[in-house]
Amino acid sequence: MPSKLIAKLKAVKAFEENIISKNEPVEYIGSGIPVLDILFSGMVNHGIKKGHMTEIAAPSTMGKSLIGLYYLATAYHAGMDCIVVSSEGAFNFKLAQRLGVNTDEIIVYESKFIHQINEFITNAQKGLTRKERHNVFLLFDSWGPIISLQRVEAIEKQTGKDAPTADMGQTAIKKNELAKLINASEFTSLIINHVYDSLEQYKDPKNIPGGCELYFNSDAIVLVCTNGRAYRTKKTATQKASKIGKIATAQIKKGRDGMEDRTCEYRILTNGGIDRWYGLVEDAIVSGVAVETKKGNQGTFLHRPDYDIDKETGELLREFRWTDDDADECNTQAFMEPIISDPKFLAYIEKQYMYDVSLFAKDLVGEMPQPLTEEEQTKKKARKSKLKEEAAATPKNISDEIEAVQEETAAEIAAKGAKTK
Repeated sequence: MPSKLIAKLKAVKAFEENIISKNEPVEYIGSGIPVLDILFSGMVNHGIKKGHMTEIAAPSTMGKSLIGLYYLATAYHAGMDCIVVSSEGAFNFKLAQRLGVNTDEIIVYESKFIHQINEFITNAQKGLTRKERHNVFLLFDSWGPIISLQRVEAIEKQTGKDAPTADMGQTAIKKNELAKLINASEFTSLIINHVYDSLEQYKDPKNIPGGCELYFNSDAIVLVCTNGRAYRTKKTATQKASKIGKIATAQIKKGRDGMEDRTCEYRILTNGGIDRWYGLVEDAIVSGVAVETKKGNQGTFLHRPDYDIDKETGELLREFRWTDDDADECNTQAFMEPIISDPKFLAYIEKQYMYDVSLFAKDLVGEMPQPLTEEEQTKKKARKSKLKEEAAATPKNISDEIEAVQEETAAEIAAKGAKTK
């Protein structure tokens, strides 16, 4: 039973829209690429949390804009209102169309100036309910080039090599204000950001710029922490191996669902796109859904006990080669499609990449109290009634009780004295 204050606040119509309950579902926008969705949420086919700000930071050519387009396409097909803020002037209309987005039905707003973007987002959210704001997908590509008007004016005014080029921190301040505005809009936002190399020996090799508010307000941050390694064709006796893509390592830099510092790999293909099926074979092995059959010069061979063995005869029906080149048969739809929906695999992924909230709560507060049964409630009421009866029988005036004790003590002393005589 809620208290009077809680009941009162729940009854106020003005607060109704912003008061959430445990029964309100948490919604996500996926990319269709399981390994990316795991990085953002710790779960397969979840991805970006609706109504929150999410960030991906990566070096150039590591597919961050492409990742943004995959989430844009999913949001568009889910019926969301899609907005792109393009600060680089490089939005790929053709690729968006190839992913099924009708670009006449989305807004691409191009600007590098923070004050213009502020005004645009402020106007975009006006008049929308909280639910309608959650249904807006904002792709911001990218955070790095945006600049304050003060910075532009400082550059225009400089004369000579010794003239000041700084804007006295105004761009950093304005970026922080913009991050707060995007967070307050409650749009489903994906911010694309760049990175720079760290010179500190014992910290992350890549640092994320852009202001503290962007970091604080992001629900999840994925950091691509390598410049990628080559993905090549299989070398043969007559043909050299040629590069057909690159493999990137990414980590959960910040996660409210996903466990921080967990890493995954994804594969960018030279002929376009991100490989949907790449990056989860090792997890499939550790989870027990896939096992090693044999190892040799041709590579490691795997099979899936629940899918590749005849249940009646125990005969191995099929095995898959696992290699680092394009002869690989495991990072493929044929191998991975049943695995990504396998309950055993899904349970492992959640355990590996998500915080275990039940253990976390137990460590903080110990065993949680359980609700009383009807019998326990009856006993509790009986105890309360008995305590009230005992309290009613107790003298209300404490001075009377003290006086009675004093009289009794005096009588005992007198009787003792008489006996001595």
